[in-house]
Amino acid sequence: MSNSELKSPYLEELREEVRVLARAEGKAEGEAEGRLRALREAVLRLGRQRFGKVANRKQKTLLNTVTDVARLERIHDRLLTAASWDDLLATP
Repeated sequence: MSNSELKSPYLEELREEVRVLARAEGKAEGEAEGRLRALREAVLRLGRQRFGKVANRKQKTLLNTVTDVARLERIHDRLLTAASWDDLLATP
């Protein structure tokens, strides 16, 4: 492939579109990860106030492995009605 083909306006435009999409994807992933982290921290903080310290490593590991924002939001919403850490973390 010649240098002129590598620097064609079409390819430059395509490369720029790919860069823009990659940045947008990275930003979205970062925002989602930040949302997960904030929800986990809120559940831990408020859960400690309601149920005391997380009883065992399994419970904390379970909470840290939840990657579904909607599920973490449901867990967060159940903080006032759950009977225990186990009950809270069993939220589907």
